[in-house]
Amino acid sequence: MKKNAVLLFCDQNLIHALGNTLIQLKKFKFIDKIIVEHTIDDENIINVLMQIDDRCIFIHVNDSIVNEKIKFDIENNIYMKMYGVPTFYKFYAFKYLEKFENIIICDIDMCFLSDFSDIISDS
Repeated sequence: MKKNAVLLFCDQNLIHALGNTLIQLKKFKFIDKIIVEHTIDDENIINVLMQIDDRCIFIHVNDSIVNEKIKFDIENNIYMKMYGVPTFYKFYAFKYLEKFENIIICDIDMCFLSDFSDIISDS
């Protein structure tokens, strides 16, 4: 079983931030896989992003997965207008615990100033 995976979520609006985060994560060897759930439709962009780090797995998701589960008016909700549906993708991270011992959920606009492997416990 692979031990550690980072899980990222991205839509069309934050591709630049995703690229920056992938470049930063490349230096951390304790990460076995970087899973990117996305709604990016341009395959050329995905191909360029995949070249940043060979540990990346890109999974196209559809907003309807979340929309079916949400019980409020998505179209008129201020939170949804500000942050979008990808904010809710993290609730689907549990499925990856079958393949990885640790799932680290990161925002794609984070800046990693130093090693953060100490958040992983061997116990």
